[in-house]
Amino acid sequence: MWYSQLNNKTILVTGAAGFIGANLSKQLLQNVDNVTVIGIDNMNDYYDVSIKEYRLRELAKYNNFTFIKIKQSAEGIDIDIEYQYEKENTSDV
Repeated sequence: MWYSQLNNKTILVTGAAGFIGANLSKQLLQNVDNVTVIGIDNMNDYYDVSIKEYRLRELAKYNNFTFIKIKQSAEGIDIDIEYQYEKENTSDV
């Protein structure tokens, strides 16, 4: 399975509090050996923020998950990453 290629890696997941980002993070944490997941999100109110907060509480149960709340732009965050999974949030969908 492709998960094995990510063993012992650090993964940055953008939009980590959203549906796709949270589920991707959970799958990585449950299926990849010795993975570290860094999730970032701006926690906008496009939909109910309490749902996003619930997802982050669930992910916080994993010791190898770190969440970083950012402003609208990720500029100024300096993280050395090996893989990045990104979901663009658009209201046109």
